[in-house]
Amino acid sequence: MTHKSFLPTAEFNLQDEFWWLDLDESNLDGTVELGRSDWEPYPEFPPFVHEPSPVQLRCLARWVAAHGHENLHRSLDVLLKDGSPLNGPLMFDVDIVEEGFADDSPGPPDELLLAARDVTIQGLGFLDSKGITQDQRRVYFSGHKGFHIEFIDADISDSNDHRFILLLKDGRTAVSDIGLERVIIDLPKDFKRLNGTINAWGPTENRRRHRCIRLAESKLPDLDAATIWSSSAVENES
Repeated sequence: MTHKSFLPTAEFNLQDEFWWLDLDESNLDGTVELGRSDWEPYPEFPPFVHEPSPVQLRCLARWVAAHGHENLHRSLDVLLKDGSPLNGPLMFDVDIVEEGFADDSPGPPDELLLAARDVTIQGLGFLDSKGITQDQRRVYFSGHKGFHIEFIDADISDSNDHRFILLLKDGRTAVSDIGLERVIIDLPKDFKRLNGTINAWGPTENRRRHRCIRLAESKLPDLDAATIWSSSAVENES
């Protein structure tokens, strides 16, 4: 049985990925850039392979299935059919610093995973203080070593907006008393992991596969490391 702290999708779901968007016909014609990473051959840094052409939103689930649901990413930017940008949510990327554990370990220590959880909780409290309510945001476990907070701010267009940089700086300050030397709130990259897909990592002979999965905000304080791992674990699938 799935723990009540998790709100999972069985696999990638377009509505969950674009929770902030009305998926009408015109928006489904919009496109995203896509890429995939691969941990083979381990332990070399996984290369990131860009798809040669953008993919329409209406075709995205088929692309995910064709690539085995593993280590799949999309551009933050969505372009409409006429080429105009469709501004989506901003993102706080809460990550355990890589020096905190070895790449070939079975995963980040429970202590660090829970520290990242605590930073995430504080980050959500910070967004509350800015008037960004629960219906304007979503929180996900990345499937490996951190959490993603996606949120809408009507006054900020995208992550390149200087107001977002200031918001991120203020957010880091707000949680600095709980140990940001072990956990960081990072700037989002140009690409994000697709929600509901699989984060596959670790040594080739002992690959770990955990889903990037949505969490219930109200249950975060009671969520322990064992539940995070067991509830996001993925059985072998193709």
